Amino acid sequence: MPALFGAAAPVGVFIADYATDKLPEGFPAALATGMWLGGGLGLGVWSVQSAISSDEWGFAALGRATFVGSLAGGAIGGVVGGLIEPSPKTSMLILSGSGWGGLVGMAFGGAASSGDWKRANDAVSVGTLIGGGVGLLGSAGASFGWTPSWSQLGAMWGGFAIGAAATTPIYLVYLAVDADPRTGLIAQGIGGLIGIGVGAFLAPPNRKDYAGNDIDDRLEPFEFAKLVGVGPMATPGGLGLELTGMLW
Repeated sequence: MPALFGAAAPVGVFIADYATDKLPEGFPAALATGMWLGGGLGLGVWSVQSAISSDEWGFAALGRATFVGSLAGGAIGGVVGGLIEPSPKTSMLILSGSGWGGLVGMAFGGAASSGDWKRANDAVSVGTLIGGGVGLLGSAGASFGWTPSWSQLGAMWGGFAIGAAATTPIYLVYLAVDADPRTGLIAQGIGGLIGIGVGAFLAPPNRKDYAGNDIDDRLEPFEFAKLVGVGPMATPGGLGLELTGMLW
């Protein structure tokens, strides 16, 4: 089935794009984002159920949860993309926000856990699901008033990684105190959040024209190869022809 859908999906998208003479701007990104988020939510629900329940759903339920979640998420993303046509940067912001929230929730859940991993994974699974939901809602709310630039999105991910890494020296403190080092994950989660804010602040925002429209969202015709110039070129003992071009 993965091989079948893996082949059918891109072929179907190609046919749909050709039949509609170009899909609406922002629709593909919104559709893909909805499927990723829906599948992730299904995976999160399955993970929590398997962690806290004595009657685990099993592997077959994992397949059903991710399939139903991605299908429902794709339907919602497709409707949103078709009606609103959000910028792909908005879709990436929402997807990133859910990822950041899930990672921070995982850290907070790990910090709140106790005992061996069999017991600790309950808090980790629940924290990841809750954090991902909070990040999803928060980034979706922010998208109504702000569209980040691609530079800001990249800097926010970089800031998150740097903030989480910069707080790792906190674990050196646990060498001198009698405390569970897992609580250091709180500092790493907070450091990641601070890094996101710093990255968004330092990176250049979207460029605007005189009317306030987003210059970076304008679609330019795609050119794989382009001839820029032709001219003479001096060579040892002769004269040659120089071609200057660009490859995408």
